[in-house]
Amino acid sequence: MKRRYRLLTLIVIIGALLRFYNLDWGSPYFFHPDERNIAAAVSRLEFPSQMNPRFFAYGGFPIYVVYFLGVLSNFLAQGVSTQMISFNRAIMIGRFLSALLSTLLIPLVYLVVREIAEIRGRTKREEAAALIAGLLTAFAPGLVQYAHFSTFEIILTFEYLLLLYLCLRILSTGQTRNYVWFGVVLGFSLATKITSLIMVPLLLITYFLAKAKLKVDRGLFIDIVFIGATYLLAVVIGLVLSPYIILDYGGFRAAIDYESTVAMGSLPVFYTASFLKTIPFWYQVVHVFPYLLGWGLWVASFLSIGYLTWSLVRGRGGNRRYRQEILLLLLFVVLYFGFHGMMYVKWMRYMVPVLPFLVIVVVVSLFSIVDDGCDLAYQIPNSKFQIPKILLCLLSLATLVSGSGFFVRYLLPDPRVGAADWAAENIVPEAHFLSESWDLGVLPFNDRFSASQIDLFDFYGLDGAFGQCGEIEVPVSHVFSQIEELSELLEQGGYIILPSSRVYGSRLRFPECFPNGNRFYAKLFDESLGFKKIYQTLDYSMKASAPLADSLPFFYSEETYRVFDYPTVMIFEKVESMTAVEYQDLLLY
Repeated sequence: MKRRYRLLTLIVIIGALLRFYNLDWGSPYFFHPDERNIAAAVSRLEFPSQMNPRFFAYGGFPIYVVYFLGVLSNFLAQGVSTQMISFNRAIMIGRFLSALLSTLLIPLVYLVVREIAEIRGRTKREEAAALIAGLLTAFAPGLVQYAHFSTFEIILTFEYLLLLYLCLRILSTGQTRNYVWFGVVLGFSLATKITSLIMVPLLLITYFLAKAKLKVDRGLFIDIVFIGATYLLAVVIGLVLSPYIILDYGGFRAAIDYESTVAMGSLPVFYTASFLKTIPFWYQVVHVFPYLLGWGLWVASFLSIGYLTWSLVRGRGGNRRYRQEILLLLLFVVLYFGFHGMMYVKWMRYMVPVLPFLVIVVVVSLFSIVDDGCDLAYQIPNSKFQIPKILLCLLSLATLVSGSGFFVRYLLPDPRVGAADWAAENIVPEAHFLSESWDLGVLPFNDRFSASQIDLFDFYGLDGAFGQCGEIEVPVSHVFSQIEELSELLEQGGYIILPSSRVYGSRLRFPECFPNGNRFYAKLFDESLGFKKIYQTLDYSMKASAPLADSLPFFYSEETYRVFDYPTVMIFEKVESMTAVEYQDLLLY
């Protein structure tokens, strides 16, 4: 085996270890709500009588893959054909699929970079660039994190990167089979998520770039038929793999209408309040990418986009085909980020599919600088241009530190389970708790204490989904009744559990929007309510992978980076008793 393949195999093995280790993280509770929605959809299926997942946030294709893999695993485990898939098994199979495809991204990134870099005509640098890109992909924190979730962003990421590779092959050879494969993969991506429609223009652009380069003139009519046939193939495959888009069009349309209104912020819902007053595109740049990429890759990616764009505008950097491939690479980033970046909701998972593209942009950019520098060195004696090489080494080291630091969380117990274990050991068995509804982090406490000992209160209801910054005003009578109920619960309870920052994060950040929620959490934290914090988990992975996060308040991660797999859990103990009336006075003024 050649040395380059040995190195690539080693990188893939390391990437697989980062992704498959502790794949049952959070078991048996599985706190991620999107995972639970997908698992519920899978568990509703029973071949062949009931194949409508009745869930359209994603397409049917990945749901069916998880389902039939579950049927196969049932048969292998039990020796009988069981058509129903359990909730837990659906999640674990989905996670296995995510981890597998996240691992396969590493050799695919290697192939894409080789396809681009080989045009430069420097074989050794081509191999080095491809291997470094594979290494950075292996350690990218976001790809490690979402390999541990059974959401389908990793599937989309693999499909999109495969589309880019096929576009590069079309530019290189113009072979018809690559168009056919493009149609197939585009169909799969449409059946994974309907928003893959944003990738439709790529084939048209690639076709005419290849036509100009290869000097193939089929005529306008043949061009239309050729491209139309490819798109038709994609549509047919998409509908075959996700048939209930048509068979249950009413359900599909209702789901899409709901998802789109939530995504654009026109429908206030409690779980999107953290995006109030955020700036499209800028928010993702500052609060998403530093954590998904690691801080080294984050800085390098946007500088690299600028450098490659400047090179294209100036007509510099390699031959014509090389510039065409760089154009396609940047188009993938622009199309994806341009569509998702403008949304009101800016969850981490939306940006996962762009991560390997940014890795490729960084590596191609830096190696282009190295090559251009070496070309120039022949004209300038004693000029060695070591700076890009040093930057590559520092970037690789920073990414290894970020990825390894993030991986630390999977070496430690789930913080919600750890907090519940601590409470069982240090709090009297007959204790009475108050916690937040809509947060699954309380589930481990239910197993260690009686469910009747834990009151759940809807803290979102103190101000409404968007509070006073939304279009729907919360009636004063409703607020008063909510505070009255909360005051009675505070009088009865001896402890308060905050399973994550999902509620108090937005309430403390936007006091003008959530005055009542802000008043409660501010007085809880400063002990005005007579409760004292006795327990708090620490996010060691955050300190290791993003060491500046705690010292620079301007930088904070989008909440789903933490709350679904490593939230900060707090427990407060009552140290001063008050009456319900006294609590009302504190919470109203």
